Amino acid sequence: MRGHFQGRAIILSRRDIGEADRIIRVFFAERGRESVVARGVRKPQAKLRGMLESGMEVQLNCVEAKSLPVLTGASLLAVHEAIITDYDTLIVAQGLLEITERTIAEHSPELEWYDFLSSALAYLADHVGDDQARRLIWTTGLIKNLQGHGLSPTLHLDKRCLHLQDGTFEASGGVELSGGAIKLWRVCRDYSVEDLARVKGLSVSLLELESVIARFWSLQTGIDQLKSYSLSGQNLI
Repeated sequence: MRGHFQGRAIILSRRDIGEADRIIRVFFAERGRESVVARGVRKPQAKLRGMLESGMEVQLNCVEAKSLPVLTGASLLAVHEAIITDYDTLIVAQGLLEITERTIAEHSPELEWYDFLSSALAYLADHVGDDQARRLIWTTGLIKNLQGHGLSPTLHLDKRCLHLQDGTFEASGGVELSGGAIKLWRVCRDYSVEDLARVKGLSVSLLELESVIARFWSLQTGIDQLKSYSLSGQNLI
């Protein structure tokens, strides 16, 4: 007998197969990243046709199969439709989804990253057109992604020079960061999105931190370009 499972998931991407099917790349809160087959979902009358778009948060019901699990039902939890009304916000959201696909291992539950991603998409939808909010969420995503993979350096206020290649802070050499930028790094690493939204006076430190974090993340992960940014002509890493 084939096993059934269900759970909360965020839709990452999709790929058409056959005449009416799709392979849906999803990120489950409790199962991690995996692919499921949505049979007949491209037919005009398909009940699930509008529930499996990138960035949507859904409750999925699936049944195990020989190759990939098959989707048997879905219900919407969050749509975040405001994101698609602003191009720059959409690009950041797509970037976070792509980071999830490229850095989270299959079948590896990452509940902290799931909670961040869910909150980040909601935050972006609530702050459409807010440039600082968009940049803050992007930088926070890179920092939390580093932290989740054990790549975040120990932060010091008395050693503020970051050596990008080996990920250490020293008293000299490397890229020097101000005390404000290091404090913001800690805030982005340790705070939830909800708490982060209440932090004031970020502009100067964020401007200093974001480019350094982007370069550091790229060196540590080996990813020097994301599809979403290369397609948009604005590569933030």
